[in-house]
Amino acid sequence: MSNRLTRWIRKIPSSEAGFRMPTTHAEWQRWSKPRRRWLIAIGLFAALAFVLAVLSAPTWALLTAFALAFLSQAPLLYYERREDHADRRGDRDA
Repeated sequence: MSNRLTRWIRKIPSSEAGFRMPTTHAEWQRWSKPRRRWLIAIGLFAALAFVLAVLSAPTWALLTAFALAFLSQAPLLYYERREDHADRRGDRDA
């Protein structure tokens, strides 16, 4: 089975075998300029996205921390408010 598969793969021309990055200077020269420009643009976009993610991570961490702190206090505030109303009405057991 694997022998048949390797023979079939060998029949595929290298241009259709899949994407392979050029490694030598000559291979880069053979590539068309638009393709190189696309790769450079994608690389720059990925670098920018990474930098923005790293810079915005502390902001999201702070927002999450404040949100969690507020949400964890919400039940306490609710029960304190209930006790205040109970004190005003005079029935402490409520």
